[in-house]
Amino acid sequence: YKLTSSLEFTIEINPEDVSLEKVKQWKSVGINRYSLGVQSFHDSELVWMNRKHSAEDALSAISLLKEYGSTNISIDLIYGIPGSTLNSWEINVKKALSLNMPHISAYMLTIEPATSLFKKLEQNKLVELDEDIIISQFDYLIREFEQNGYEHYEISSFSAKGQRSKHNTSYWLGEDYVGVGPSAHSYSSESIFVRRWNVANNHKYIKAIEAGENY
Repeated sequence: YKLTSSLEFTIEINPEDVSLEKVKQWKSVGINRYSLGVQSFHDSELVWMNRKHSAEDALSAISLLKEYGSTNISIDLIYGIPGSTLNSWEINVKKALSLNMPHISAYMLTIEPATSLFKKLEQNKLVELDEDIIISQFDYLIREFEQNGYEHYEISSFSAKGQRSKHNTSYWLGEDYVGVGPSAHSYSSESIFVRRWNVANNHKYIKAIEAGENY
């Protein structure tokens, strides 16, 4: 495919995925925006979430991406982590602001069914964070980013001026998009379908492509 100069080509990665070799490969195929799953700058919280990276790994990944990939980087953070406080969350927010990221997304921790965290919750081995603390963390997040010039353009997303995610924004504008890969969704306002999605199973998806069938 020929890529236009205005295309936003994002890859979602975790800090442990980033190496000089991979960054150069990503850049060579046209990737120009990186969404990095930092989640927290506290090692204790990363261990609790069973993440494979450390806070230092995240900082190193950001540095490597800036130097060899692109400065157009978005990082993800998580608030509402059991055991966290407003103070510990303030440290995360201030660290993120100090890195001058063009885009930051922050999500409240959600405990999904059929996960190890959900099982611990059922067994009373886990106590969810008090709702008032979660609200105070979210309020602080909004206040700090807006005071530092970020636009709160989605519930969970903040962007520097002119740095909104084109991908995210297209949903709100009702623009067409094509999803490629297992589970990928597509939307068209003009064709015979409005919304469709590919089969989620990797094996079935690959077999369908090889057989020239719809997937």
